[in-house]
Amino acid sequence: MGTTTDRSRAARIGPTRVLARRPRFRALFLGIAASRLGDTFFGVALAWLTLTIGSPRDLGLLIFAGGIPRALSAPIAGHLLDRFGLRLVLGLDNLLRGLLLLIIPLLTTFGELRVGYLYPLVVVTGLIASATEVGQEIAVPTLVPDPELESANALLGATFDLAEWVGPAAAGLLVGLTGIQPAIYVDAATFLIMAACATALPIRTALHAPAEPVWTQFARGFRLLLQHRMVVLITLASVGFLAIDGALQVFWPAYTRSALGGGAGAYGLLISAAGVGSLVSTLTLTPILTKFPAWLSLPTTVVGSGVCVLVLPAIHTMTIAIALAIGVGVLAAPFYPISRAILQRIVPEQQRGRIFGARIALTTCGFPTGAALGGIALAATTPTTAALIIAAAHAPIALTLAAGSRPTPPPSRSHGKH
Repeated sequence: MGTTTDRSRAARIGPTRVLARRPRFRALFLGIAASRLGDTFFGVALAWLTLTIGSPRDLGLLIFAGGIPRALSAPIAGHLLDRFGLRLVLGLDNLLRGLLLLIIPLLTTFGELRVGYLYPLVVVTGLIASATEVGQEIAVPTLVPDPELESANALLGATFDLAEWVGPAAAGLLVGLTGIQPAIYVDAATFLIMAACATALPIRTALHAPAEPVWTQFARGFRLLLQHRMVVLITLASVGFLAIDGALQVFWPAYTRSALGGGAGAYGLLISAAGVGSLVSTLTLTPILTKFPAWLSLPTTVVGSGVCVLVLPAIHTMTIAIALAIGVGVLAAPFYPISRAILQRIVPEQQRGRIFGARIALTTCGFPTGAALGGIALAATTPTTAALIIAAAHAPIALTLAAGSRPTPPPSRSHGKH
């Protein structure tokens, strides 16, 4: 997990300095930022397009059809990354996705676009999209030295918040003014930008995973993951934390209506407030928390976020609710870059692709599972009770992290081997 000296150095080497001094990482950052901005454009365009030629049911099924393949293909993507390297796999992934998206405006031009044609498109793009998600986990420790891992991961994490801020509003404006096709072109262009940025990555990672059948590739990553206790614990904690995030996405609108008496505008303010807190915290609080050992810093982010959720049921004032939403974003955000940096340090280089592929397959399921459980809880009880359940769910995650990431003292020589 790195030494205390590493953490102190990491705290002094801030995100802006990492971006300025590492040109290959800067190319990855710009490509990922462009790709995630394109994802938000596609989300808006797909929703509007589907509701125009189909129904809300079609939209829900399309989102599901695009998400599940990522979890299934991530272990295989990890194996391919270990075998063929970052530049080739990430370049092909984004080039293919950019070209596939151009099918939509092509069909629209000839008047042949049907909802049924969108299903294979989103399934295929979902299957190959996992390569970039796994690839960035492998790329960071390849492109920056150990003391800069937290800052590099914080920068990549911030691209989510930036995309969520800029993308939906810009895409909605573009679709409203010019129609759906220009938004699809923008999305395709962002993938082509990422493909171009991938040329700055190493040609190979100098790893030579053997050629194996697909099922063996899928299973091997999970077997390797289970060999590393800390990887297992952080992965389980990440799945739980993402599930909490999914439950909160269902909780916020219900809370806005019942406790605050607000509408869509108030709900939007709460979500934006949490996003502001997350972005600022990712870039500022993360370097501070890296000064502390993982067994303290990681549980602190989880407990702090849980306390904010715990207080929410007693709040009926919009101003205080916004402050607590900011608190949730601020306290939760550092968990992700810090935990990723820990894993990037402890996972053997020759196993990173397969282990991170298996890990992403598991963590991808956390958010939708949490959203489903949150919806069930809110259907069966009140938002107040749901908030208490969500807050309580933080406790086992924090305890797992505190126990699992605490250094184990070496065995005493006088007692022999254990």
